[in-house]
Amino acid sequence: MKVIIIDDNKTLTDTIKESLESYDSNWNVNVYYDGKSALENIPTFMPDIMFIDITLPNMSGLDILKEVKEIDDDIQVIIMTAYPTVDNIITALRYGALDFIQKPIHMKDIISVLRTAANKRKVILDSRGAIAHLIKYKEHKEENIDMFSLLDRTLIINNFQRKTGNVNNETDFIAHCIDELSDIVNTSFIYFYKFDKNKPVRLNSISKKADNEMDNVVKSNIEQIISSKRMNINDRDIIAHITFENTNWGFIIIKRDYTFKHMEMETVSMLSIYIALKLKQISIIRNTDSKLAGLILAIMSVTKIEDTNLEKIIEMTSSISAEFAEYLNLDIEKIEQIRYAAFLYNYLGSMNNGSSINSEQRIEKVKEYISNLNEPLSGTDFESKLSSITEQIMFLEKLKYIIDCIEEHYDGTGKKPLKGDDIPYSSRLLAITTYFVKIYISMSSKKDIDIYAIMEGMNKLRNKQFDGKILESFTLFIEKNNSEMLLSISKE
Repeated sequence: MKVIIIDDNKTLTDTIKESLESYDSNWNVNVYYDGKSALENIPTFMPDIMFIDITLPNMSGLDILKEVKEIDDDIQVIIMTAYPTVDNIITALRYGALDFIQKPIHMKDIISVLRTAANKRKVILDSRGAIAHLIKYKEHKEENIDMFSLLDRTLIINNFQRKTGNVNNETDFIAHCIDELSDIVNTSFIYFYKFDKNKPVRLNSISKKADNEMDNVVKSNIEQIISSKRMNINDRDIIAHITFENTNWGFIIIKRDYTFKHMEMETVSMLSIYIALKLKQISIIRNTDSKLAGLILAIMSVTKIEDTNLEKIIEMTSSISAEFAEYLNLDIEKIEQIRYAAFLYNYLGSMNNGSSINSEQRIEKVKEYISNLNEPLSGTDFESKLSSITEQIMFLEKLKYIIDCIEEHYDGTGKKPLKGDDIPYSSRLLAITTYFVKIYISMSSKKDIDIYAIMEGMNKLRNKQFDGKILESFTLFIEKNNSEMLLSISKE
């Protein structure tokens, strides 16, 4: 494999080159200290993989990435940067970057991402080889069934990537994958399982009976499924593992009433590699969003809240809301939304001396607060930087409406008024957790807090102020965790 490294730090590039070539003699590495020199030499040293620093002397790494993809869209590009921003990372991924590495760089990260890139590049080159062989056979007027099958497989993979490539939400991406796989293997019996704390969690549903049967099969055969490298249990089942780097994300199970051909199993195997890479890409975007949201929360918490009860309410509501969302098996994105919405709702409410403000005002309060911070947090043009962050973080924008609807009543007697399922699910959940924590904290001066008395009082508001079904689940959640979790959180 040919590798190009572009970075104006000569010591860094030379060290990476030396380390890679020592690690594997099959990696042929060239280094350049500016983008122009690298682009000029690509035609004579066509790389399989490139590492590009974002900040370079004569042109940005993103511009180089764009030009590289115009030369050969299948060159695998990894972006390096000391200062990752949402703008840069999302732009890089949209331009076609495989991954990004944050400086200071560790060689284990380089090796890990290089292996991923090499695997993807190999799949692409194998597909190209199949097409080249087909052309050769056709020129000699020879028909070869295997070659036509390889072409079909290549077209299927390319079409699959084209239809799912622009989806950047895990739930939507999996739904698209199921639709496309159904057409490819001619069966709707497809299940995605994701590992959560080493336990497989089913992500989609077909029917109650089929779901239960499949869950039982997975539960009783999980060790075999994890350890097996085989693609199938029998000729009517396919198990495709979804792994990237050292992470075992999960697996896909496909069943149908007649035998799978070998070519179909190979196609699914190749698609599982693409699915794994795409899921990692989605994870990068989500984790970047999460880190920046965490930055905002950290900055906000610089000002100490004088009211200790209010501080406890903020901390407990955020923690318990996220725990409850996880208990309900909500997806990670939804759990993070709920965690941050709980924090912002209570925090920004406290900044307004307890009076009610809407979501737009709450977000503006954050911006106004941070713009008035003293050095060194204010920095250069900090207000415009924050404004950019709040616009770019997708889930933070989604929080506005969730926060606004927390005070709505399930029976429609709130302020808007919204009623029942018209109120966002996250808002209905947070209405329950926020109310519970406020009552719990107000009783914290007592020696023994009667949690069940709190729940009994809340159940009187069932289907009035609160969603009855969510309240029922919350009651079970509290009973399961008892007071141990609450006491540990309230003491933090």
